[in-house]
Amino acid sequence: MRRASSTSGCAASGKSALTAGAGGQTGNANPFAFVRAVRERFDGIIALSGGQADGAALLAAQALGCDLGYMGTRFIATREARAQARHKDLIVESELDDIHLTNALSGLETNLLRRSLPAQGLDPAEFGIGPKRFSMTALEGREGGAPKRWRDIWSAGHSVSGVRDVPSVAELVDRLAREYGEAAEAMLALASGVRR
Repeated sequence: MRRASSTSGCAASGKSALTAGAGGQTGNANPFAFVRAVRERFDGIIALSGGQADGAALLAAQALGCDLGYMGTRFIATREARAQARHKDLIVESELDDIHLTNALSGLETNLLRRSLPAQGLDPAEFGIGPKRFSMTALEGREGGAPKRWRDIWSAGHSVSGVRDVPSVAELVDRLAREYGEAAEAMLALASGVRR
């Protein structure tokens, strides 16, 4: 909250709420509590980052007070994304428990696909949360072509649980719009006391 509050007096027209569950560099706050606290102090545009994979999640973000939802992991697994095919496949194959939190690669808390570490000869147990220091030693120990962050060790967020295919961006956007509409109808029915 300190960072979110520190920009309230500046000319920022928007803020990104990076919450627990975001892929790559991640936050540590629950999106429900964090977004509500930011909205209480800030009346500009808020984009929620972390844990969104479908249209229902986008509607939920709006209900919390966000203007936008930022989906990274979901869009890595699209045909147009420039990620390696194995990265996309691993996102599709993964569940929430397959996400590994570490600060060993950059000093910042980062969510990674756990299976991308052993694929590079690295033990996930050695790459957890520890003192905030960064060393490339463990990553540079192999002869010729040590694994590189983001090229060989892949990030993804908690939303992998909702990713089951690799569609085109157009197909995904159409699906998100449909899911959003279905979720909005369900919420209206719930609010009016009508059960489906």
